[in-house]
Amino acid sequence: MQFCQAHWDKMRESVKSHGMESLVSDSGIEVLEKIKQQFQGVDSISTYDPLMDMHWAILGNLPPYLSFKEGCPLCNANKDHAESCTGPPCKITDFEWMIDRSAEDAVEHWKELTS
Repeated sequence: MQFCQAHWDKMRESVKSHGMESLVSDSGIEVLEKIKQQFQGVDSISTYDPLMDMHWAILGNLPPYLSFKEGCPLCNANKDHAESCTGPPCKITDFEWMIDRSAEDAVEHWKELTS
């Protein structure tokens, strides 16, 4: 699943505002190499990419009742929720909060790797 450019830019900005921009991979090939090393059990600052961490955190924490169709997962979640929420006055207006929440989790993991 690929995030739309607007959400990807918000995720990048959140990484930058949390001081982790230098950890973001320069290319898709670099991301794949880091993921390969992580699958081999290497969890270190050299294999860490906070942007990809956020990507997987958001995907893994979207409510299961939302459909996972083509397109941006956050756009789809926002649309699906707006169309299907029938409960009492819902306090969820959108899922944009997941960007900052996943960045906060990425910071915590970064701290773990550097301590």
